[in-house]
Amino acid sequence: MTNPPQPPPYGPQPVYVVPQQPPKSWMATVALTFGILGLVTFLCTFGVPSAFAVIFGHAARSETRRGAKSGHHHATTGLVLGYVVLIPLVAVAILNAAGIKP
Repeated sequence: MTNPPQPPPYGPQPVYVVPQQPPKSWMATVALTFGILGLVTFLCTFGVPSAFAVIFGHAARSETRRGAKSGHHHATTGLVLGYVVLIPLVAVAILNAAGIKP
């Protein structure tokens, strides 16, 4: 009597595919960095880092909107922090130029 043929002990191994994350936008990181820096040092730097945060924030948002790069939230946060400092500074400058002391 012969033994019947045995099936192979294991089936084929499953293939796992890990989705690739798009690269992070360097402009979004720069916008966030300048936004934080402008918020901390706005009296000493007259809002210059905040202006850079707004510039890089708008550029990064347009870059990340297409989905080729990640970092949309960092760009938005840097943009908001930049405007939080710039809007009051511009308002005070306009009031000061009009002769109204805030």
